[in-house]
Amino acid sequence: MPECGFCGEEFEEEIDLRDHIESEHREEARDEMTSEGWKKKHLAVKYSLTLIVVILAGVLIPQVLNEASVLETEGNDNPITDNPMLGEEEAPVTVVFFGDYKCTTCSGINNYFLTGDFREEFIDTGKAKLYFVNYDYLNTENGDSSTEAAIAGECVNRQNEDQFWRFHNQLFNKQGDQTDDWASQEFLTNLVKESTTGLNYTNFEQCLANQETLEEVNKDKKKGIEMNVGQVPSVLVNGEKVQDPTPESIREKVDAALKQ
Repeated sequence: MPECGFCGEEFEEEIDLRDHIESEHREEARDEMTSEGWKKKHLAVKYSLTLIVVILAGVLIPQVLNEASVLETEGNDNPITDNPMLGEEEAPVTVVFFGDYKCTTCSGINNYFLTGDFREEFIDTGKAKLYFVNYDYLNTENGDSSTEAAIAGECVNRQNEDQFWRFHNQLFNKQGDQTDDWASQEFLTNLVKESTTGLNYTNFEQCLANQETLEEVNKDKKKGIEMNVGQVPSVLVNGEKVQDPTPESIREKVDAALKQ
C-alpha cells in the first residue's frame, strides 16, 4: 500500500498519494528533491520507491510538458476537449479554467469569464474559447460539497451543454460558505430546476443520487494533477499557466497569445 514518506499516511491508490503530496507536501517534496542530502541519499530507505516515482512524475516534471500533453487530443484518452466549452471551436486562443464550486475566488473569476468583459471581448468575438474543468479541491471533514456540486454539473452537461453553463454560473452565484457542506441533493435539484429549461429533471435526480458522473469528475481531477494545477482557481492560456489569475492578468495573457 503506498505510503507518504513525509507524514506516514497510507493510501489505497498511487493517484491518491500523488494528490496528497501535491496538496499537502508540495514544497517539502521540492526542497527534498533539490537538497544536497537527497542527492547523496538517492533512493534512501526513508522514502519509498512509490513516493519518488510520484514526485518525479506528478510534482516536478516541467509544467509546460504536462499542459501540452493534456491539451492535445491525439493519442490522449482524457483530453481537455471533452470538457464543456464556450465559444467557437476555431478560436485561436484556448483558455482552460480549473475551478471548485466551493471556491469563493473561483466565483469571481467565473463572473469575469461569463458575465464580465472577457465574454464580450474574447468569446463573443471568436478570439478565444473557454473550457471548464472540475478540480474538487475543497472537500472537508464536514462534507463533500465540492464533489457533489461537480457531479451535478456533469449530470446537466450530459443532457445539454448550453444548459450546463447556466447551471454552472448559478452554482457559483449561489455557493454557500467555503467551510460549510451546502451542496445537498435537495439544494442542487432545486437550483437546476430554477436555472435551466428543457431538461429531464427525473433523469437529473437519478444521475445525482447515483453519482453517475463521478467518473467524469475524477477524470477532471486527474487532468488537474497531470497539469500541476495544485490549487484553485487556476487558468491556462494556450497551455501556459496564468500566475495569480485576475481579470487583468488573464486579459494580458490572452492579448499576448493573440499577437503570436
